[in-house]
Amino acid sequence: MTYTSAIPKELSVDKLQAQIEDLLIDIISAGVNRSLCALVNAEAIDSSVIQEHYIGIGSEYYALVSKEIEYTAKHGAKAVKDKLEKN
Repeated sequence: MTYTSAIPKELSVDKLQAQIEDLLIDIISAGVNRSLCALVNAEAIDSSVIQEHYIGIGSEYYALVSKEIEYTAKHGAKAVKDKLEKN
């Protein structure tokens, strides 16, 4: 039986982890934005405060959300990489 890793040999572990983190950041960011829009559209939350402070890169809430997304992606990337290495 021949073992074939799910990780291409040409990818270093650091490069692979970075690629996974980038992918997870994109996925999580899209999910957060869609979720916020869905909550606003359902009138489940008052978006006036969010709209005042979540206005793009550098804004208070944008930085807060970005920090949490990056934290989640970093830790999630390690779990994904570990899973790929086991397969």
